Amino acid sequence: MHKNAFKAAEATRCAQDQGKFWEMHDRLFADQQKIAPEDLVEHAKALGMDDAGFKKCLDEGTYAAAIRKDMAEGQKAGVTGTPTVFLDGNMVKYEATNADGLRRGINVMMERKAVR
Repeated sequence: MHKNAFKAAEATRCAQDQGKFWEMHDRLFADQQKIAPEDLVEHAKALGMDDAGFKKCLDEGTYAAAIRKDMAEGQKAGVTGTPTVFLDGNMVKYEATNADGLRRGINVMMERKAVR
């Protein structure tokens, strides 16, 4: 996990409070060079959010405990990075960052299931 990942995760949760989760998510992934804490409020402004409320949410760590809990659950399940995809309770072991990799992983898992 890179140094800005945790705050970026918090930013998406804070954006969710204002109905802008996916907009913030997409914006952060579109330009991963601009996800430092000081950039996050600028993203909120660009999305037409209440930037003072957003900044307060970030500064107070409103969602920090929930994100730490999610991370701990992911680690228990064997997640080592994102994205990680599970199918029928099993982790897809193939590169799932694109449709072809995900499709390969799903096909292998479906074949294994059919053999059982």
